[in-house]
Amino acid sequence: MLAQAVGQGGTGKKATLGEYMQDYSVGGKTGTVHKVINGRYAKRQYRSVFAGMAPLSNPRIVMAIMIDDPKGKRYYGGLVAAPAFAKVVGKTLRILGVAPDRKPEKKKIPAKKGIKSKKPVKKEKVVKHQKKKSSKHKKDAKSKKTNKPKKLKNNDKKK
Repeated sequence: MLAQAVGQGGTGKKATLGEYMQDYSVGGKTGTVHKVINGRYAKRQYRSVFAGMAPLSNPRIVMAIMIDDPKGKRYYGGLVAAPAFAKVVGKTLRILGVAPDRKPEKKKIPAKKGIKSKKPVKKEKVVKHQKKKSSKHKKDAKSKKTNKPKKLKNNDKKK
């Protein structure tokens, strides 16, 4: 369950992002709660939470991040607290010398315009089908007179 929360489509996906977490698997859970003020839930005040561990294959660090009343439009735990977790835990794992437990995902970089790719491109043969002219059309083409002047040969040139 902890791995699913930070996986594809999970709310804690940002806990796995960044240059420091790309080599480590993460497990965690997000949370977003309304603050209680004067015994009532506040309408626009929150606490954003992410609790997680890394690396998931052999946990060395367990950490909970709580952001009290995050500012801005974002207030969900997966958007506010999870990135903080990724940055702190990722750097800590490197300082401790913890071996990575996953290979980084390779990003596909689109080719720049004007640069040819190294892979050979297969060219397909294009076959054009032409309609055959009927014999009626051939006769009509021969019988049409053209108004083009005749070319003179070198001996027949006018002076």
